[in-house]
This record gives sequence, C-alpha cells and structure tokens, in this order.
Amino acid sequence: MRHQWRAIECINIDEISMVSYQMLCMIDSRPRQLKNKETEFFGGINVLLFGDLMQLPPIKTSGTQATSTFSASNSFVEIVHSV
Repeated sequence: MRHQWRAIECINIDEISMVSYQMLCMIDSRPRQLKNKETEFFGGINVLLFGDLMQLPPIKTSGTQATSTFSASNSFVEIVHSV
C-alpha cells in the first residue's frame, strides 16, 4: 500500500462541513503513517477542501457527539486558506 501512496500528490475532500474533527484526524493519520512523515499534515500531501462551512453540520456516528472540524482545533484552522 505504501507504494500506491507514493504517486498521490493531492487529496480532495468535498462537503468538508459534513466531515467531523474526529474523521478528519483519522483521514490525516493514514497518509502520515504510509509516507513515514508523522510530523507533517496528511504526510505532506496537498489537500483541497471544498464546501460551504455554514451549510451542513458534521455527520454523527451512533452514540457520539460530532464536532465541527474548524471549531475544534486551531491546528487545522491554521493550515486552511480561502480562495
């Protein structure tokens, strides 16, 4: 699987408002592991986030409280740029 990740240059995530902070952390951790770049967001892969942050809330999994990605942590807020 590491070999397949070598060619990936960009990850696109659509409807970002529906992705909870917990889910984005899980998505972030996998490329870090596969590319052996534990200290870089998404293992150094460029990430494009699409969507209206005020449109839809994050999807809740059963029995958990979904937290909006952009209100939960300054870590992710610091790397987001609006175009």
